[in-house]
Amino acid sequence: MKSKLIPHSILLFTLSIMLVISCSQQNDSLQIKLVQRIDSLQQQVNQLKPGFGDIMGQIQIHHAKLWFAGSAENWELTDFELHEIDENIEKIKQLYPDDPITGDLSRLDQPLDSLTAAMKAQDVELFKQQYHMLTHTCNNCHNDNGYEFNVIKTPEHPPVSNQEFNPS
Repeated sequence: MKSKLIPHSILLFTLSIMLVISCSQQNDSLQIKLVQRIDSLQQQVNQLKPGFGDIMGQIQIHHAKLWFAGSAENWELTDFELHEIDENIEKIKQLYPDDPITGDLSRLDQPLDSLTAAMKAQDVELFKQQYHMLTHTCNNCHNDNGYEFNVIKTPEHPPVSNQEFNPS
């Protein structure tokens, strides 16, 4: 009887080893497929993600709209445009965390905070002073990062002709 147990145990052991090897091979194949899928999705994300400059262009539009909203003492629209600038800065930080320029965006915190305070105080002259400080800060950042050719200024004309900046 003992002789029959030994071959069964060898058979069971052999089957166990084969099962482990089979599972391991299936697991490796699944892992390779998952890595390939992740790589493919990462390529798609990179193709669809807006460029750093595209997001900065959005900030520039909101910067211009901010001037007309604040100058017209349209404080609700001023608040909206400040939030849009903040959202775009956060988008850059999220999408481009390793870009050295992303770290420089923190220099905008103080001018944006000062603009927010001027807006809350509904002080148009203080708003204009702080707006010029924001513009100056943008240009300093451009200069420090090799984009000195990209000079931002106080807009002379609204960036869009189909928006009313004066409050109702």
